Amino acid sequence: MMVKITTGSSFGGAIKYDEGLLGKEQVYETIGFEGIDMDYDSMGRFAPNLQDMIDSFELQAELNPKVSQPVKHFAISWHPDDAAHLTNKVMAEAVRQYLKDMGYDNTQYLITRHLGTDNPHCHVVANAVDNDGRKINDYMERKRSADICKRITNDMGFTWGSHKSAKQSEIPTDIDTHVFFNGIHHRQATPTGS
Repeated sequence: MMVKITTGSSFGGAIKYDEGLLGKEQVYETIGFEGIDMDYDSMGRFAPNLQDMIDSFELQAELNPKVSQPVKHFAISWHPDDAAHLTNKVMAEAVRQYLKDMGYDNTQYLITRHLGTDNPHCHVVANAVDNDGRKINDYMERKRSADICKRITNDMGFTWGSHKSAKQSEIPTDIDTHVFFNGIHHRQATPTGS
């Protein structure tokens, strides 16, 4: 499990991207949410109304106007070997545990799974202003995030990347160049004389 974190000011832009409305066409499924207006279709599936979701996030962000960038976006991906057992329920459970451990359990969030790719992943939009109007602590969030991902990977039995194990979790340091593409580790020899 790996997470990329970005911060911004536009809930509309983040939600439109996650819901497949910006950029290239994407197949997606909403697999979880908290504290936002959400509709359901005739089959009982989540049927989000874009403007209602944006309004929900912006209204809560107004509780603390000092927070100039209230949008937290988490791109969460797993090793391709996990795809077979990474159901929506398992993915949502892992994401909710991650959000709780990061301190985002008392705020709004939207979890969207992107389908049709080889690497299982989802996107989360969360409000950095919590339900009580306080800014969520983001001190050393990338370090905390890495530690939390390691723990969840172990606890839930997810696959480690080829360069990682439960005990050794840093990128190898030697004379070779290490490249990560779509979450897969590729090793390239450093040319001699460079």
